[in-house]
Amino acid sequence: MGFYDLNKGARVLLVEKINQKIAFNLTSNKTESIIKYFSDEDTYIRKTGYLAIGKIFYSKPELQKTILSALKDLLKSDSEKVRQTVVNAAGEIGKFHFDKVKTFLILDCLTNTILLEMR
Repeated sequence: MGFYDLNKGARVLLVEKINQKIAFNLTSNKTESIIKYFSDEDTYIRKTGYLAIGKIFYSKPELQKTILSALKDLLKSDSEKVRQTVVNAAGEIGKFHFDKVKTFLILDCLTNTILLEMR
């Protein structure tokens, strides 16, 4: 069932669940839930995932390095959905703190793109 097939109350609960699971993954230095939501077929689930990363980045500064590290690792995923959602998450962070993601966006994304082309 797609995100917008759910009623508003169910969507609110789903967003909260996604936010909690991603936050737990980050505090545990894991990425299973992040990968699950970043690779979902439903674009709105992926969007909820990258918005969660942005919210956590601002609300929990102690996780900022962990988030950037996780995004860098996930950028190497074989899934193009995951890679695109990583870029979207970095964009959410960059809206207000481009200085914290510019190296990631410029060097890591460019390097990853070149490596993918060489495959």
